Amino acid sequence: MTILKNKIMKHIIYILLSLGLIFVSCTDMNEISKDFLVPETRYAGSPDTIKVFSGRERVILNFQLTDMSIVSMDVYWNNRSDSMILPVEMDEAPKKFNIEIGDLAEGAYSFEIITHDDKGNTSIVSRATGKVFGEAYQNSLLDTPLRAYIDGGITSKIEAIWGSPDLTALRMELLYTNVSDKEITVVVEVPQSEDELYLFQDTLRISEYKSGTALRYRTFYLPEKTAIDTFCTPFKEVSVRGTAIEYERTLWTIEGDYDIPTNRYPQNLLDGDPSTHWHMTKVDSKRYPHSVFVDMGIINRVSGFFVQHRPGSPPITPAKTIAFKVSEDGIKWTSVGEFMMNKESNQKQYFDLTLDVECRFFEFIVKSDYSNGPSTGLAELGAYYR
Repeated sequence: MTILKNKIMKHIIYILLSLGLIFVSCTDMNEISKDFLVPETRYAGSPDTIKVFSGRERVILNFQLTDMSIVSMDVYWNNRSDSMILPVEMDEAPKKFNIEIGDLAEGAYSFEIITHDDKGNTSIVSRATGKVFGEAYQNSLLDTPLRAYIDGGITSKIEAIWGSPDLTALRMELLYTNVSDKEITVVVEVPQSEDELYLFQDTLRISEYKSGTALRYRTFYLPEKTAIDTFCTPFKEVSVRGTAIEYERTLWTIEGDYDIPTNRYPQNLLDGDPSTHWHMTKVDSKRYPHSVFVDMGIINRVSGFFVQHRPGSPPITPAKTIAFKVSEDGIKWTSVGEFMMNKESNQKQYFDLTLDVECRFFEFIVKSDYSNGPSTGLAELGAYYR
């Protein structure tokens, strides 16, 4: 019996020790696992893609939020030296925001937005960059040249001709006084073109102009396609000039390349007969530009030049881009303008210079034609004053 009792006691002690070890082991495992149990981090909802719309000394930050628990947001710029704290009322989802930031110096900026929800959670930082425009950009803008003159000798009728605007110009604005002493505004939109060789020319015909009054004009620009503010040049004035008076060409001389086999000489440009014409050389080695040099014999005051296409319906192989240079002595030359001819016109086309010039010689340069060929022909060429 004693031996049996001893064996039973040993089994009981063994079982108790085993249970103790198991308890201790579980306690130790729980203690260890506590070190790895980290509460889940919750972030407030971030703005969707932020768009920065540039303006005059200001920007607008455009984005939307979808987290209905958002109660406020922080906006930072200038490396967080400037900021604003804004309350948010999420009465719909998604909700669109347009945050305006003003009184900004001209330059590039980086913006940061952090949102906060009703439980004190914050969002991951959202960033966007943009530009601010101001005085430096304003001072870089170019005027679109404008010339105006009496149309057909009638003092109440004028033609106002725009030169080529800058490729980034948006529109031009012209103000004139009519015969009823009212100031009239005319707006001319600039067709958008990415062609660096594009030449814009638009003629305005005004029939009730008050004689003796000046025209005022300016050009508008949009610094970026998504900009929120337009800029414009200061108003300039231009006087209306008289009708074009052509110089007599009888004693002029002219020389330049031509199509030798057909004998269509440069002299045909000065004969007053549109049915004869000068044809540029067709030799493959001599492609655009083609030019002729004219000696008027004496120094004249020149306000502009006229050119006429070869007659036809439409004109035959019409020239497109032309240019002029002038000289007093035939040695020193000055470029005075590049123009685009009207493709459809059979009449003389007049090209006013920005300023009158004193010259005896001029070079007429043809740089391209509407047929994209190597050469073309023209009927008449001359100069005039106003």
